Amino acid sequence: ALRAKGLCQKVWVSHPRCRYLQRTPSDSPMTPPLAATAPISFGGGGLGGRTAGGGNEEPERFVLAWGDNLHGQCLVADDDIVVHEPCRVSCKRHMRSLAVGWSQSLLIDSTGALWGGGANRERCLSEEEDDEPLRLTRVDLIELDGVPFEAVQMGRDHALAVLEGGRAVVSWGPANDFGQVGHGYVKASRVRPGVVHLSGVLVKQVACGEYHSLVLTVQGEVFAFGLNTYGTVGVGKRDF
Repeated sequence: ALRAKGLCQKVWVSHPRCRYLQRTPSDSPMTPPLAATAPISFGGGGLGGRTAGGGNEEPERFVLAWGDNLHGQCLVADDDIVVHEPCRVSCKRHMRSLAVGWSQSLLIDSTGALWGGGANRERCLSEEEDDEPLRLTRVDLIELDGVPFEAVQMGRDHALAVLEGGRAVVSWGPANDFGQVGHGYVKASRVRPGVVHLSGVLVKQVACGEYHSLVLTVQGEVFAFGLNTYGTVGVGKRDF
């Protein structure tokens, strides 16, 4: 967590499995440093700019993804187990936020709608049961239909999404073995989308570790829940 004047300003947790590239302002003081020590090579013939045909057509919309793709979580068109260099993932709409889990990925478009792809474990992306990885598509869960979000983060078996304006945090996932979903109970099976009860505070940001979660409020407070084996929840002790 990054602190300023005694209050937290930003929180993040790193993930080892998959990576996306997202442009950030060059003067942003709160972006954690990249681990890469060499220039990134872009696959697919470079970044490009516009769709075929030129003229005044809309710019091509895409994100870049690379890394472990065993469950299709990189959302690329082929079935490679590993995507070795950044590849384009075409998007039907402008995407303003994205998150990477261990076997799924989630994105938020300009209207606040959730999109996702990868493994649909315990129907965490769609109500339809399918063993095949999902390509990038709208998340089909009734509780999330028509709900506008502004940010989303993912852990190994859970996701946290912030409603527009920071009004609430909605969480769900294939499992909740350690309370990482934040619904007040532990459950080793599917948890449907529901609100994390935070006493009505406005939320600025969320972050997910493998089995724990962090919520940063606009007042600079941090709420933490989930597995605390290595003191990751930050309560001053370790639980085994």
